[in-house]
Amino acid sequence: MGIRTIPNSSMTTLSRDWLLRLMLIVCLCPLGCAKLRNWSPYSKTQAAVLSPDVTKAEIIQHLNSNTERLVGWRSTDVRVSAKGVPASLSATIAVNSPRGFRLVAGSPFGDEADLGSNDERLWFWFRRSPHKHVFTCKHEELSAAQQQLPIPFRPDWMMDVLGVIPLDPSSISMQPDPSDAGLLQLISNVELSDGKPAVRIMTVDLKKGHIIAHQLYEPSSGALIAEAYLNDFRRDDKLGVILAHSIQLRWPEAELDMKLKIGDIEVNPPGVPDSTWQLPRMAEYPVFELAAGERTAIR
Repeated sequence: MGIRTIPNSSMTTLSRDWLLRLMLIVCLCPLGCAKLRNWSPYSKTQAAVLSPDVTKAEIIQHLNSNTERLVGWRSTDVRVSAKGVPASLSATIAVNSPRGFRLVAGSPFGDEADLGSNDERLWFWFRRSPHKHVFTCKHEELSAAQQQLPIPFRPDWMMDVLGVIPLDPSSISMQPDPSDAGLLQLISNVELSDGKPAVRIMTVDLKKGHIIAHQLYEPSSGALIAEAYLNDFRRDDKLGVILAHSIQLRWPEAELDMKLKIGDIEVNPPGVPDSTWQLPRMAEYPVFELAAGERTAIR
């Protein structure tokens, strides 16, 4: 069998075809290569979790189906960054419905901040504060305590943000978000733990099916009391509960702006020590009762 030869004209056509293909690849690579790098066979466009015509009852039922499986959660894998602080801090966080909250942030030099609450009271402590105390007050005394010192968080609202309090449909109205057709706002007039009235707004992303923002406003002046933005939602492997792993928090009155980046979360953890929900004792930082305006011994 002889060797088949390709005519020169065919070689010329073949070379021209390959040259054109090569030029096409070179011209399109800045756009195409970037798209290929970002392409994934699993990145199909997902349908919205909630339809644009969802009813209030349906949206609250959907949100509560997640919350009702959740008593509490904790993480020892948290990074805290705050406005005005040059470096982030490692932290642990624990949450237990209805008022159990504890955030302890530290550096290589030891604990730097401790914020917490239990059924009776809240407290906060900062190592670098000029005031060398563990500050505390009962929940119902928070307004009086604010006259002494701005409180850097509200535990009752924080429990909403952290996802462990079911929504009461009877107290909520629903309206479209004026800035985005893909968002809905759940609005309610609430009474905070100290009896102070407030307007609570929760923004729901219809596509994701999550609450992505919380705001708390003073009703008469419209002043912002606190706000939170939630992102990086992940599903727990065991219970299927979905929680935000990135939370931006801001309390304007206390001039506090911080971000929590949360790694692994343990949902409904067993055996959380009772000390987690107890006022911390520090020899060099006596307890200061803010509502009374004095140091005091608290059992």
